[in-house]
Amino acid sequence: MLNNTPIKNIRTNVKYLSDSIEIGKHRFNNIVVDTVVVVEHRRKRSWHMA
Repeated sequence: MLNNTPIKNIRTNVKYLSDSIEIGKHRFNNIVVDTVVVVEHRRKRSWHMA
C-alpha cells in the first residue's frame, strides 16, 4: 500500500499538470485570436476611412 501511494500521487500530478497545460494553451489561443480579430478590424476600418 505504501509503495503504491507515491506512484498514484505522481500520476495524479502529471494528469493535473497536463490538464493545466491544455487549459493554458486554450486560453493563450483565445487571446491570440481575439488580438488578431481586433487588429484586423482596426486595419479594415482605417483602410475604409483612407
